[in-house]
Amino acid sequence: MNSLHHWTLEDKKVLIVDDDNSSRILADVYLRHTWIDKKNISFARDGLSAIKMLEKELFDVIIMDIYLPWISWIETSQMIKDSYNWGSPRLVAYTADMFFDRKEAMKELFDAIIIKPVAQWEFTEKILPVLHIKDKLLVQKN
Repeated sequence: MNSLHHWTLEDKKVLIVDDDNSSRILADVYLRHTWIDKKNISFARDGLSAIKMLEKELFDVIIMDIYLPWISWIETSQMIKDSYNWGSPRLVAYTADMFFDRKEAMKELFDAIIIKPVAQWEFTEKILPVLHIKDKLLVQKN
């Protein structure tokens, strides 16, 4: 890996919303490989939990599965956008639905779409622009 200035990323706060534990763990590992500080990565198992967390803290990016229990991703996305007075966090769809990125309505709601399963280099390639990082991070494709 090259020497992307890690201080540009370590303060970014990310919320991972996914009911699948393996998907949460994988996103966590990949985010820490992009120098996001572990203390700045939070988790929610569903949209309602995510909304409650947003009442207590602000996030730069929310990575969200589209198939969540209790309330839909559409309702969750709208509640997230409504809960921020000054502007909403960047939203990233994190889904196993391989056709999701072809649905125009979804492209309008999300800043990026990550299709699972995802390799680390693909995850990094999608997430860095969302984190407003313009430098290229070189990640070896395995």
